[in-house]
Amino acid sequence: MRRVPSAGGRYPIEAHVVHRGAAWRYDPVRHALVAPTRTARSTSDLQVVLSVNPLRTWWRYGPRSLPVLLLDLGHAIGAVLASATALGHPARATTGLGVDALAALAGLPCSGGVVRWPGCAPEFPLSVVEIDGSFTLPPVTSAECAPNPEPALDAIMAAHGEAAWALLAAALTELGREGRRGSGSGAHRNRSRPSW
Repeated sequence: MRRVPSAGGRYPIEAHVVHRGAAWRYDPVRHALVAPTRTARSTSDLQVVLSVNPLRTWWRYGPRSLPVLLLDLGHAIGAVLASATALGHPARATTGLGVDALAALAGLPCSGGVVRWPGCAPEFPLSVVEIDGSFTLPPVTSAECAPNPEPALDAIMAAHGEAAWALLAAALTELGREGRRGSGSGAHRNRSRPSW
């Protein structure tokens, strides 16, 4: 996932690979699939669940993080689609399935629309890329499933403000709601606007 641009080099996107009832987390440092876990869903096709870890961008950009996070997500989706196509596998990306559904698909610990690993920053699964074809992945073995700890959320919130963090988390949760579909035809018109 590091072969894509990212604002400030923050790389806030986590990738979880799902195949035949197992899910792995992609570790970009080792360029390996790690920490396999069993999932309820079994499929012969490969699925890549992409989630946003906003803390990586938040500490640098604060309240301006949302557009940057969504841009990074779009770059990651494009990279996975381009890689699959280059290898001759048809692929399609989907958003709007809901955080809970995507978390369940990837075997992630989700509560209230947010994935929370113990001692780690919150994660918001927002997209899945489905790749058709025949794949062979390593068998599932027991291993530590949680990602490496991130910097303390409290310290970063103190730097930018708890209210601004709450707005960002609410926006990501809203984007991850099941069935939410945006459109270019003014889907935002009914929201209240500031009176400046």
